[in-house]
Amino acid sequence: MEELSPVNIKGIALNIKKVRTKLGMTQAKMAKKLGITQNAYSKIERCVSKLKLISLLQISAVLKVEISDLIRCDENIAS
Repeated sequence: MEELSPVNIKGIALNIKKVRTKLGMTQAKMAKKLGITQNAYSKIERCVSKLKLISLLQISAVLKVEISDLIRCDENIAS
């Protein structure tokens, strides 16, 4: 049986930022679409606050990407 690797929260945050910036979206605009403050959104990208599953679902919807694209930790995301 294959062992599951732990989720890399920093990798997810980096992927979120990569996709957001590729789309030309600011943190402020992203936060507004999510209904949170820019400061709260910044904490997500900096891994200061815990990323909840519901937030990840909302972020993937705003960015129009699959959650699997955000949690995959490889160099091809958003390239």
